Amino acid sequence: MKGYISSRQSGLSAVNSRSEQAPGAPRAGTDRPGQHGGDNAIWKSTLSPARRWLIEAMQRLGFGRIKHLIIINAEPVIEPPPKLYRCKRLNGPNRQRETSRLQDFILKEPVLAMLQEFDRIRNGVVTALEVRDGLPCEMTLEEDRRA
Repeated sequence: MKGYISSRQSGLSAVNSRSEQAPGAPRAGTDRPGQHGGDNAIWKSTLSPARRWLIEAMQRLGFGRIKHLIIINAEPVIEPPPKLYRCKRLNGPNRQRETSRLQDFILKEPVLAMLQEFDRIRNGVVTALEVRDGLPCEMTLEEDRRA
């Protein structure tokens, strides 16, 4: 199986540390000519299958919400899949992101922030994940009332 980054394999520590390359992550400019992202770029292909599924679901959704996303060991649970709710513009274009047609690409900052939050909470429920233009923009977490 191709190597991938998950929280168990130092996850997004490469995002925070400018001197380290993420394990299994291709170096930008060497493996993908014409793409730039620096040495700390994290590519979609380096993520776990569950994290890739979530990113692809957000791209397909475009604008909307993902509800009741369970996080176990910092990974999204995709079986059973969370509920997806699409928002449709009634008087404007409903286009997909350019990256939705790409097999692999460098992750944008909102996606990295979401994955870092998964790493932080480890186990929990995202009651709602707001998606705009295929990117996460707001997350509502279920909190333990005893905390």
